[in-house]
Amino acid sequence: MKVIVYDSGIGGLSVLSALLKKTCQTKFMYLFDSGGMPYGSKSPESLTERAVNALEYADNAFHADMAVIACNTLTANCIDVLRKLFSFRIIGIEPPIKQLAHITKPLLLATPQTVNAPRIKERFEKYGYVGLSLPDLAQMIENELKHGQPKDDIHNSLCIAGASQSKNHCCNRKIGYSLIDKNGRHRISSYVRQAFCKSDVFKEYGSTEEVKGLAIGCTHYSLAADAISSVFPKAVTADGAVAVASYAAQEIAKSNVSINTDLHAKPRKNSLSFGNTVQFCDFAQNKKLIHTYADILDKLRQQQILI
Repeated sequence: MKVIVYDSGIGGLSVLSALLKKTCQTKFMYLFDSGGMPYGSKSPESLTERAVNALEYADNAFHADMAVIACNTLTANCIDVLRKLFSFRIIGIEPPIKQLAHITKPLLLATPQTVNAPRIKERFEKYGYVGLSLPDLAQMIENELKHGQPKDDIHNSLCIAGASQSKNHCCNRKIGYSLIDKNGRHRISSYVRQAFCKSDVFKEYGSTEEVKGLAIGCTHYSLAADAISSVFPKAVTADGAVAVASYAAQEIAKSNVSINTDLHAKPRKNSLSFGNTVQFCDFAQNKKLIHTYADILDKLRQQQILI
């Protein structure tokens, strides 16, 4: 089976890395758009045009059976159009607000076009969430991952997993080597803290410690979730990256591709992961970035994150 995983930039690698552990014998194409990234502040019309052209470009070369939209902004603004235009199955990611339904006034962190999308408001308004737009954060994380060079900086690694192992966080964590160094994590957490304190959202809570539920609404944020969640020490954190990967893996399984049920099994020799393969496609055709993204995916997989 052939599956496109599509995001504007690096963020969707959080979804792809989870899919690689949950599927077998699947051909993946990671589609990104360095010429259009970031997507978070573009108009719905611009997003739709860009997404249609990017998917057509990728599908002409790949002939996909399924696409996973690993971008909350794209899902929120144009997934209905994409589903009408393309014959293959399209699965979208959404903010994990439902996972925090038991918490009063969960905080959604996302791009402006996700926070303000009518689709998001219609689907999740009943959960009483509060949305905080972070217009610059996806690009910050993109830059940190492309240019940061952590070496011996050991800390709680990337937060892109499912069930809780700790009291305050809805995600598995394992000590490992970060892809964002200490200074980068500090820059990210400082930006989030300042954005929160300077926004009208601050009036809803009064302090960061009053936030009890945190919904990560951008796959870029998934790759820096430790830095982000540190700003809200009392919050339960929910991240949709692995949730959408789990659902997509189940749908792949229905097409006679087996889910990997032994998550601790070692991949066969010379295979990427359980017989899966990955190729990279930049809609803007930046070949240098393809190597960068492939290297980041490799490092993500080497972290041995439990999912």
